[in-house]
Amino acid sequence: TEKYGCEKWELPVPVQCSLKSGRMISRPRTYVHYDVEHIRSPRVKRCFTEGENVFCLEKIDGCNVAFGIVDGAFVVCSRNYGIAEDDTNDYWKVARKYEIENKLRRIHEKLGLGVDQTLWIHGEMYGPIQVLKYGSPNEPLFAGFDLRSDDEGWMDWLRARQILDACNIPAAPLIY
Repeated sequence: TEKYGCEKWELPVPVQCSLKSGRMISRPRTYVHYDVEHIRSPRVKRCFTEGENVFCLEKIDGCNVAFGIVDGAFVVCSRNYGIAEDDTNDYWKVARKYEIENKLRRIHEKLGLGVDQTLWIHGEMYGPIQVLKYGSPNEPLFAGFDLRSDDEGWMDWLRARQILDACNIPAAPLIY
């Protein structure tokens, strides 16, 4: 910054799903930007074979969130930012409400992951933060839809759902 007179540019926080409170930080090295391509995309069409079993989950209208254990630390990320710990921040409120840190640490241990191995749960935070309230006028809610570890990569839905259920972490509803 001093030598070249330039500053780090930060993507502005969008109004929708804004942090409301709290401080953005860099995402961890192992964070994967989560997005799902449209079913009509040529790449998606090549992903399926006729007769293959698929799982379709409800698309909840909310804010993408990821919780992780990275190098032994618990981290919280929105779609585009890491989020510093803050009791007034909706992402951290959800993490605390569902005891995500303790549950992720138990999963991390049960999977036999080493301290340098990561574990992520990806999901949707919803409720009073979006136009669709889903019956929750006062506090944000959470539904997980994917688990990823260094050991297994993206887990198949049956395995992920079994782990979420065993830890009492809400999952996105299975519709097909």
